[in-house]
Amino acid sequence: MQQKSKGTLNLPSTNTIVTNTSNSSVASTSVNNITATQIGSFGTNIATKYTVIDKNNFYYMVTYIAPVSAVNQTGKTYNSILASLKLN
Repeated sequence: MQQKSKGTLNLPSTNTIVTNTSNSSVASTSVNNITATQIGSFGTNIATKYTVIDKNNFYYMVTYIAPVSAVNQTGKTYNSILASLKLN
């Protein structure tokens, strides 16, 4: 969890980040009825997925890192963790 900064930040859009990263994708999902952004990447050895949740004055980030060979076995668990989050 990180508190939002005050002022304006000039950050690249998620589309720009994904365009500059190979084997990446961006998707939207719902976490506890809050829209979240997911950025995923598959390398030769490691798969990562970042879920960024924007709620009130905070950003919550849940990270999934696994060997590519274990993605099928662990991906469902990551989604279950996201579904069980309670953000008040």
